[in-house]
Amino acid sequence: MTQKMRNCLKVYLGLFGLILFIGCAKELPEYLSDDLQKNVFEISQFEGSVIVETFSQDKSGRGTLSINTVEVLSQAFALNEKELYPVRFISGDERLKPFVEGLELEANGPREQFKISFKLTENYLVGYKEANGNLSGHLEMIRRGHQTPIFQYPLSNYGVLERRENDLGEETRVVEFRTRHRTNSTHVRINSTVENRTYAGLRARDYNSKEVVMLKDQIDGKVINGHILFQLLKNNNAIHRTSGLKSNDPVRLNAYRGRLYIQIPTDYNDLTEVERGYLRSGDNRIEECGKKVQKQLGFSHCIYR
Repeated sequence: MTQKMRNCLKVYLGLFGLILFIGCAKELPEYLSDDLQKNVFEISQFEGSVIVETFSQDKSGRGTLSINTVEVLSQAFALNEKELYPVRFISGDERLKPFVEGLELEANGPREQFKISFKLTENYLVGYKEANGNLSGHLEMIRRGHQTPIFQYPLSNYGVLERRENDLGEETRVVEFRTRHRTNSTHVRINSTVENRTYAGLRARDYNSKEVVMLKDQIDGKVINGHILFQLLKNNNAIHRTSGLKSNDPVRLNAYRGRLYIQIPTDYNDLTEVERGYLRSGDNRIEECGKKVQKQLGFSHCIYR
């Protein structure tokens, strides 16, 4: 091989190497920030489901009640009838795992498996538990066929993932999330942290501000002591101020036209003429206390009003 041929070969090899280098540069992988990797999901991923299994953190194998109402449960019948158990991820799309981390479900005991499916709405991601045996009353009320909503996450926005362009209008390897109308989107942004999750049913509110749900036919006409009432009602200062009710005083629960009325015992002489009219007509907003309560409170004629 002549020197001229050797020089030509070097040139060709150099050009070939340059072509390979350019080709490799174009094939560099896309770059997604940590935020995109953690909080942006393909819409199609939520067409799948995951399997979770309950376990017990207590040696007894027992769960916990959804609200702390030991005495209230027996006397006012709050509707959290089953115990709560934490769950562990068993199978399904790993990208959906964050949505069930730290999740607690009502169950009959540990090692019970549930299928969790998902649905995207305009503003929320809703998680559903497939029907598996009897449900507590508060979940039965929101059941939809064979599915029961158990939690939801608010959506940030719908959109697409696209490569960022440089000043020359050329695509770079950096990927961005761009907001689009839901119908034109392939992805959705959701903060999947546990703190962003809201439970459904009785647990829909924060523990400290939870409203207690009760069965109407089990509480109507029921007489309980004042301290039980104070457990039921978080903001009970108004009762103390307006009625002077003491913890051992009896009160009557009256479910009337979709509302719960608290009837406080009082002497007949303290009734207004309107209230006396209710009593004469048999209106259940005014009721006789009975001899036992009348004797306990020392009224000559005791009335619940």
